[in-house]
Amino acid sequence: MQTFPAPGGELALLCGGPRFSPTPTWGYRHLPWRHKSDFEGAAGGTYQNWRDVADLAMRTIAADPDAT
Repeated sequence: MQTFPAPGGELALLCGGPRFSPTPTWGYRHLPWRHKSDFEGAAGGTYQNWRDVADLAMRTIAADPDAT
């Protein structure tokens, strides 16, 4: 589990699931299955991997959410 500082507390990125599903719908397991290529594209031309970009995105969103 990873946590990100957020207004009023912290947000937690849980493992995700459904567990052992080939198509997870939430949590960390969902990120590489569904969004890895998106983050790889965003990391293009940088010296970061997709996880670095995903962490930056989640940290930024948690710090300044549009809705809570």
